[in-house]
Amino acid sequence: MNTEKRFFKGNDFSIQNWWKKKFNNLKLRNKLFIVYGLIVCIPISFLVVYSSYTAKDELTIQNYDNTMNTINQINKNIENKLGDFYQVSDQLYMDLTLKEYLTLNYEDDYSLNYIDAYNYINPRFKDLLSMNSGISSITIYTNNHSLMSDHIYIKHIDEKVKKQSWYKDVSTAGGKVVFSNVKENEQGIPTFTLSRFLDHNSVFPYGILNLEIQEKELYSLIDKEDINREIFIVNQNGYVLSNRNKHLISKRVDQIFPFDQSKLKNSGHFNCKYKGRDMLVVYKTMSNGWKTISLTPYESFLDRIKAAYAKIFIVTAFSVLIAIFLIYFTSSLLTKRIETLVMNMKRVEEGDFEVAMPKFGEDEIGELSSAFYKMTSKIKTLIEEVYHTEILKKEAEMNLQQSQINPHFLYNTLGSISALAVKEKAHKVYQMVNLLSKFYRISLNKGRKIISIREEIELSKNYLAIQQIRFDGLLHTHFNVDESLYHYDTIKLVLQPFIENCINHAIWDDENGINLIIKVYQKQNLAVFEIIDDGLGMDPETLEKIQCITAESTSYGIKNVITRLKTYYGNESEFTIFSRKGIGTQVKVSIPIIKKSN
Repeated sequence: MNTEKRFFKGNDFSIQNWWKKKFNNLKLRNKLFIVYGLIVCIPISFLVVYSSYTAKDELTIQNYDNTMNTINQINKNIENKLGDFYQVSDQLYMDLTLKEYLTLNYEDDYSLNYIDAYNYINPRFKDLLSMNSGISSITIYTNNHSLMSDHIYIKHIDEKVKKQSWYKDVSTAGGKVVFSNVKENEQGIPTFTLSRFLDHNSVFPYGILNLEIQEKELYSLIDKEDINREIFIVNQNGYVLSNRNKHLISKRVDQIFPFDQSKLKNSGHFNCKYKGRDMLVVYKTMSNGWKTISLTPYESFLDRIKAAYAKIFIVTAFSVLIAIFLIYFTSSLLTKRIETLVMNMKRVEEGDFEVAMPKFGEDEIGELSSAFYKMTSKIKTLIEEVYHTEILKKEAEMNLQQSQINPHFLYNTLGSISALAVKEKAHKVYQMVNLLSKFYRISLNKGRKIISIREEIELSKNYLAIQQIRFDGLLHTHFNVDESLYHYDTIKLVLQPFIENCINHAIWDDENGINLIIKVYQKQNLAVFEIIDDGLGMDPETLEKIQCITAESTSYGIKNVITRLKTYYGNESEFTIFSRKGIGTQVKVSIPIIKKSN
């Protein structure tokens, strides 16, 4: 567990460093833009969000209060309406004449005639029905089978009746009035029943009163409500008694809405989703256990603030755009002088000291700019002094190295002449001396260090002619020169030291000798000198020492050429050498193309 904590801490630290590095790498203008943008946008966004939530809460509370007032009025109207039905049931309950007709035994006493009973019951019930249009029918169920049933007002209690849900409810109600669920009657009209035992001044009930009430009596009390609001009248068992959608009547609330019915306490509100819309649910319970439930979609009352939201959004967006423009303008104004100073610093870094520093004022940036300009001028003066000194030093070194080449070569040549004088007849001495004079005539070149490529090739041919006399057929030379390069310049004695090195170290077969190929060609903007031999070659260790011009074992002639190349051409010159033991060696020198000087 400790390891995991260290791991997450390490990751958090790495992420923090990554963001810090990203931020540090941004330009100062972008940093200011981001910081100022956050300072402006975050409070504005917070205020907009806060105001929107506050307005929504206020409208929700207002809608809740209005809805609760509406529900209170609906509940009051329903209770008044039910009070009328209670009153009808009370009239029949308290009717002693009706009780007498219902309890008489018409079979034992032949002097009694049930016609008298109906002569009383029929007008009585018709009057009540005419005065109460919401009551579809009045029926009394009795166990007195001596009273003939007319199947309208008086019906006998039989097994079919006992299976009715209202009968079970009234049987367990303890004499209280009960209401049934809504069902369609024989005419297809949605109705519900008010049922109660008739037991006035009696130990045992002498009948059950059923008032069949049309559902429209309840619906008329909610019909005029807002069309965007769903009103449900629900009984104590959670069954819908009335609603605009008649298909929902007699269904349980929890079958219609995605909430637990146990949420419905005495009164209150909560949120739910109904028909894909967010709803505010407000409910209140009546004295008889019924509930009025109102579902109002949030969009119906939040639409009133959408226009205000749109205006707020437009004003906010316009304000943010103005703020962003001002922030960008301000950050650019603050950083423009710094960017100019940085640009001049980069020019100085690249070697351009001819920088013009405009006046930046007298603040901290102005002082920094003035100090930088003074420093640049001083550095430029120092560099010019050092550069002049270095040029004089390099000139002296080149003159010294040049003066050392001629005696060195002369020593070797005279050694060759002496060896031939012993071995050969004197006429070859003439040839070598003649070639030697031509070589010196070009190499000395009146003290000039630069010669044409044509003269460099001629100098190399004279040198090879001398060596061919010395080695008597062991040197097989081949020149492949692009003559279009003849009129370009080069430092002198580029080829000779490498040719000399090939002759002194590459010959290993005294019978066949070696082949020596000298190429001069153009590659892009470079003149390339290439010397190839098929001699002894070098092992990797020897090759590595030669490539390192500071090594003590490096040939003096090769080191001298490389030094002069770097001194005169700098990094524009290239030198590569490739060799393999038993195969041969390839040397390649590249210099920039320069026209022949006068």
